[in-house]
Amino acid sequence: RVLDFDVAAANAAALLAAERQRAGRGVDMRDTQIAGIALARRATLATRNVRHFADLKIPVVDPWTA
Repeated sequence: RVLDFDVAAANAAALLAAERQRAGRGVDMRDTQIAGIALARRATLATRNVRHFADLKIPVVDPWTA
């Protein structure tokens, strides 16, 4: 299932980006937008790139190893 990057996702991504900048961590906008979608929908993120999302507050699964 593919979810849209809408206003709720944009707000979640903006909050996440600001939080990461304050903490001195790098912000990759693509990953931040993807995480924003998952946060806004309270969804589990399915990706092979688990390490990019490991420190975020969203459930992540690698469907190729699960």
